[in-house]
Amino acid sequence: MLFRSPTPAKFHYIFNLRELSRIFQGILLADKDVIMTGGQQMTTLKAPQVVLRLWVHECERVFCDKLTNNADKDRYQDMMKREAKSVFGEKMGASAERVATTEISAGDLVLSTKDEISRVIVNQHKQVDRFSKMVNIEHENGSLELTPDHVLLVDGAFVAARNVVKGSSLSGSTVSSVSHTIGGIINPVTTSGKILIAGMTGEPVVSSTYPEWIAEYMIGKSTASLSSAVSYLFPGSVQAFWDNVLEAAISDNFGAVSAAASASPLASFLIADVALVAGFVAYSALSLPALAALVVLVQAKKAMRKA
Repeated sequence: MLFRSPTPAKFHYIFNLRELSRIFQGILLADKDVIMTGGQQMTTLKAPQVVLRLWVHECERVFCDKLTNNADKDRYQDMMKREAKSVFGEKMGASAERVATTEISAGDLVLSTKDEISRVIVNQHKQVDRFSKMVNIEHENGSLELTPDHVLLVDGAFVAARNVVKGSSLSGSTVSSVSHTIGGIINPVTTSGKILIAGMTGEPVVSSTYPEWIAEYMIGKSTASLSSAVSYLFPGSVQAFWDNVLEAAISDNFGAVSAAASASPLASFLIADVALVAGFVAYSALSLPALAALVVLVQAKKAMRKA
């Protein structure tokens, strides 16, 4: 067995047929077109490879997300790699397609590490041009640009990009130089809180999809959020809600949002999570199709009264 019976510290380590049914429920909820075409991010994969990768993802969400420490998560990852390779061999597919972050949307599957797939909750700043101070990092296998407070895997730990120095190791690639510039920002937020990122060329490195004020809490735990659940069910609508409503609202109140987040990160996240879902429900209810249905319903009631 991978994990022993539940203990007082790990009382929820209970795995039975209910978990197995949840894995296949998640697989069956996938859109047929995504399975047949590989979706937007993995167009070079065949349908069996897509299903296998989706299976790995659902196993992560059902089993790995319940684990409480990195040691247990590492044991799970080792077991998954070993068993997947022994059963499926090379059918999992060796690589994913490199795409621009502007092409990513809510619901897409992306690599969060070289061996892990995560779902995109929403892609922030996709439809607007936002610019910020950036840290340009050159390493032996490529280069990338991030905002100073963005977190990435440096020397085996997740730290802010501003702390990267010459000689640091990014996913095994040594940093050769660090400079500062101004550039556009875009940020796909994933269920695992991680994503593989790179420049136009070169090898990717592991980065968090969250800034430093909340990254420590969110890495590996963001699937527990209400926002993630809603995005799983309605990815297109969630991306539209962000693009059409939240992007401008947050930009206009960025100072107040940042101050509140810095003062109480976890409380701010929980409040924002509930508020975002409530806002999405209101946005969906007031969408054009919903309004049209409401008008038809009102007219029908009026006709019934006249009759």
